[in-house]
Amino acid sequence: MNKRILITTIAFFILNSGFSQISITTDDMPQANDTIRTSTTILLNGYDYTQTGEGFTWDISDMVAISQKVDTFINSVNTPILYQVIFIPYIVANLAMPVTEIDFIPGFEITEIYNYYKNNSDKFVDVGFACTFNSIPLPVKYSEPDLLYDFPVNYGNMYSSNSSFELNIDDLGFLGRSKDRINTIDGWGTLITPYGSFETLRIKSEVFQYDSIYIDSLGVGFPISRQFTEYKWLGENFGLPLLQITEEGYTATAIYIDSVRAIPSDIAEGKFPAYNYKVYPNPASGSFSVSFIVDDVCDVELLVYSILGTKVKTLFQGREQNGLKKHTFSVDKNAMPKGIYFLMLRAGKDYAVRKLVIQ
Repeated sequence: MNKRILITTIAFFILNSGFSQISITTDDMPQANDTIRTSTTILLNGYDYTQTGEGFTWDISDMVAISQKVDTFINSVNTPILYQVIFIPYIVANLAMPVTEIDFIPGFEITEIYNYYKNNSDKFVDVGFACTFNSIPLPVKYSEPDLLYDFPVNYGNMYSSNSSFELNIDDLGFLGRSKDRINTIDGWGTLITPYGSFETLRIKSEVFQYDSIYIDSLGVGFPISRQFTEYKWLGENFGLPLLQITEEGYTATAIYIDSVRAIPSDIAEGKFPAYNYKVYPNPASGSFSVSFIVDDVCDVELLVYSILGTKVKTLFQGREQNGLKKHTFSVDKNAMPKGIYFLMLRAGKDYAVRKLVIQ
């Protein structure tokens, strides 16, 4: 072989050795006894996270965490025995994760909440959830699992699933859900977050969800249709995605694996410090007010997020003229029970976030 060709070939492999595609398997999923710390933010600083490709670099290292949590995974045999009647260990589920909030029965206090998963050599699936309502155990198994990962996860793969459940609760009502998920592995390359730099595969999931709720005491039912997109960056041996961004409408929430960080007691002004964005009184009980200055004619919305980054509600949407604005809101004890929230004010393409304590 010609020396120049040989040297060029060796140089090519050396330069590209750090940019090879990875492959995700069952070993890269969470395991029993894993504890994984994540940070949550809604401050993406205008980064276009939808971009992707081969050998792509996603640099989102300037994210600022607004909260942190630790996810713990356990063997399904260590969950309440009455749940195991439905989620038969090792057959239906072999992994469970205790959760601290549930997002589809607002206003009802429930305990002992678990998500159940099955992790095997072929796939990683969400098989259902369980909770205890008024001392009644309610294990809910999906008719078909929600297919999160089909192994091996490689660039260019596509797969989909349809999962659903129906739940009747005596003297309370009915809850049903149908979810269609379409997964596409649409990129690979380097992800840079505040936690570090990693080789990843990127998965884009289009999710179409329909909830049906009927409340006996009110004698009314109502449907909730949602369409959202999940972007997940997977690395080898991390269990959870190194970064997951969930986009719904004009809002996006990012959750990423992280180290212990000091969360600021007050969130930075975002992109428009001159808007004099204030929330008061804070802490609040019966009601609270929001004031801000808009220096142009623009669309304005005020969004409420839980401490885990889940969108709770939209307080205000409208078109504002330039000048000082003040809005007063009553605290809905069902939609906003006691706790810590984040209020995002958007004005045109700008935003600012404030922490609100409801007591």
